Amino acid sequence: MLFRKDRSATKTRAGEAYATVAALISTLTCMLGFPAHARQPLTPASLDHVQEKKAPQKPRRTVRVVVNGHEVKGDDVTQLSAGGKRTTSVTWKDDHGSGSIDAKNIELTSDSNDVNSIAKDGYLNIEETRDGIRRRLKIEPSSDGTLKRTYSVKGNVQEMDEEGKAWLSRILHDFLDPSRRQ
Repeated sequence: MLFRKDRSATKTRAGEAYATVAALISTLTCMLGFPAHARQPLTPASLDHVQEKKAPQKPRRTVRVVVNGHEVKGDDVTQLSAGGKRTTSVTWKDDHGSGSIDAKNIELTSDSNDVNSIAKDGYLNIEETRDGIRRRLKIEPSSDGTLKRTYSVKGNVQEMDEEGKAWLSRILHDFLDPSRRQ
C-alpha cells in the first residue's frame, strides 16, 4: 500500500482541534460575561439585594426668620411687610449654598423686584454664597434721600448689572415679598 493512513495521527489532530475550539468558546464566554455555570431562576427573595431607584429629592432649604426680635415660623413668614417699620433678619441654607438678610425699615417696589425706599435709620444687607459664588449688597439711604448701593461679586465691588438685578429680585421674592406663599 502506497498511501496508508495513520489513524493515530488523525485522532491526535482531531483531539487538538476539539481542545482548541473548547478553549476558544470558554475564553469568549468569560470575556463577554456569560455565566460559566447554570443559574437558578430569579425569585422575589433572590432580588432582595437589588435596590429600587429612588425618586430625586427636592432641594431642602432651612430658613430662620426673625422680625423685631421674635422668630416667626410657617405661615407667619408670609405676613412679613417690607413696608412696615420693623427689623427683619433672615438666614437660610440649602443644597446650593447659604445666605442672610438684615433689613430695617425698608419698602419694596410694588412688584417686589427692588427696594423703593429706606427710612433714615434703615438699611438692607444681603449676603449669599450660591454654587461657590459669593454676592453682597448693602443699601442705605444717603443724605440727599437717594439709595446708596454697594454691590460685590466674589469680593469685587461693581455696578449692579442685569445678573445682579435678577439676583436681588430673586432674593426679595423668596424672603421678603409679603404676598409670597409657602
